[in-house]
Amino acid sequence: MRCAAAGRLRVDPDLAEQTIMSANVGVALSLVTQPNTALQLAALLRGRPSVLGGPETALLVHWLDTLATQGGSPVGTPPGG
Repeated sequence: MRCAAAGRLRVDPDLAEQTIMSANVGVALSLVTQPNTALQLAALLRGRPSVLGGPETALLVHWLDTLATQGGSPVGTPPGG
């Protein structure tokens, strides 16, 4: 809603919210079901400056590495379990 308050949105705020949430769900499902995608994204983040801060980038890379090494195991399932 900060974007809407700043006059930065070109669409209705509710539509913007639905679009962003749909994109987030799609990316999350893709990363969980396709570990190679997680590896590729982690490699990109390691090799380039990011708009995220250092700690945020490190946390995201850690999560992506975890997804890639667990091979898309369901949440709560230990690797190899």
